[in-house]
Amino acid sequence: MPPSPDAVNAMNRSTLLHLLLTALSLLPLAVMHRLGAALGPWLTRPGSRSGDVLRRNLAICFPDLPEAERATLTHAAQREFGRQVLEVPALFRRPVAELLSRVERVEGAEVLDAAYRRGRGVIIAAPHLGSWELLNLWVARHYPLHFLYRPPRQPALEPIMVAARNRGGGRALPANTAGLRALYKALRAGDVVGILPDQEPPEEEGRFAPFFGRPALTMDLPVKLAARQRAPVVFGYARRLARGGRWVIRFRPAPAAIHASDAAEALAALNEGVEACVREVPEQYLWAYKRFAHAPPGWARAYPRRRR
Repeated sequence: MPPSPDAVNAMNRSTLLHLLLTALSLLPLAVMHRLGAALGPWLTRPGSRSGDVLRRNLAICFPDLPEAERATLTHAAQREFGRQVLEVPALFRRPVAELLSRVERVEGAEVLDAAYRRGRGVIIAAPHLGSWELLNLWVARHYPLHFLYRPPRQPALEPIMVAARNRGGGRALPANTAGLRALYKALRAGDVVGILPDQEPPEEEGRFAPFFGRPALTMDLPVKLAARQRAPVVFGYARRLARGGRWVIRFRPAPAAIHASDAAEALAALNEGVEACVREVPEQYLWAYKRFAHAPPGWARAYPRRRR
């Protein structure tokens, strides 16, 4: 039986994505970062979805920043957004050894190593800061790594994304019941689990906790894993360097309260850890993401409804 038209279209889209990613990955990373920095202000221009969300998030999180400093941070964040977009083909396609050779140094490596040596597994909380794809490759090269992923909106992108993230030696697990079981099993075995702690969960999988002074719906999985397995939590991110094509990786311990028995206190500590990372390099946070998409009772919507 011949494949259906939908199946053929899906295969065509997948092939085109493969070809596009491969072609773009052939360009030097430093060039892609320069192009991304130039393209970012257009991608996040006023009136665009990404641009409006970026500006609104900065207004929420830095309400007291003087206007001139806000303008400087906004422009820097726009440029970094473009760099983040255009580095993806290289991170998905270039040899892992070549990419890791571009890591100039690792700060706080002893924090992660000490946590791993405790033998109870480690939870790496990696915010949407800098290059989390590069961080994944580095961690997987040095430790047994497992992490969850949610299928992208474009189905043709899923096998490409999973293959790219697994090629460094990590193990991508779907965010479903089977994936969660595998995650718990990995921690029990003393392995490393990676989680993006600032990804807004479905309402039934989180609760509100303060983030930059505003309640944000926060996933409770990291603190549940930490409590159940008595596993240490370490924050990590890969910061892009200004000249392009190079990174510095940084690890830092989580606030002690992340292991509090009170769930609200633990979640507040989780967001405190994310916020501390963001404040170290605020221009490289993914401000174009609707982190405050849900609002608790008594709070106005963070983002105005867009006209169709």
